[in-house]
Amino acid sequence: RYAKSRKKWRSAAWASAPRNPSLPSTWRKLCNTGVSIVATGTEVFALADHRHATPPKNAIDSYIYYLIYILLMPKIDPQSFLPLKTQWFHIMLTLAGGEQHGYGIMQEVLERSAGKVRLWPATLYGSIKRLMEAGLIAESDERPAPELDDARRRYYRLTTFGRRVLEAESDRLQELVHAIRVKRAMVTG
Repeated sequence: RYAKSRKKWRSAAWASAPRNPSLPSTWRKLCNTGVSIVATGTEVFALADHRHATPPKNAIDSYIYYLIYILLMPKIDPQSFLPLKTQWFHIMLTLAGGEQHGYGIMQEVLERSAGKVRLWPATLYGSIKRLMEAGLIAESDERPAPELDDARRRYYRLTTFGRRVLEAESDRLQELVHAIRVKRAMVTG
């Protein structure tokens, strides 16, 4: 039984690895650590789960870390995420103010929207999972003192790339508001 479950796990893990045999085996192994590698034409993008974004110890891992996080990550265009889904925008806007846990995000969005936008747990945590996969937010390593907070809570923060995407979305929304005001002035004026 153990051998069957292990075999299924290995085949499922390698199924997510790139099919390109010209990629070194370290790239394929990297796919099993939470990093998705997407190859398009001559460019390779790495979308990472930033919990694993700590610099590695040995030389080959350091090279891969440098290649992914220093060279390839900046090539992803923030405009490719626009327009943001409403719930993604509200979650990211909440995290722009600082680290927050899931329930805190839910309460702040409800308060900021005067009860008009309610993030139910399934929507909230599904969106958080997708935002983390996209590299827009990350789970925070820093925690408040245990006597001040529940140890089971996970805190999230906006990544640098996530902040760039949020700024691009804010600019897009400001342009829309400006266009509405111009139209309204033309109709009433």
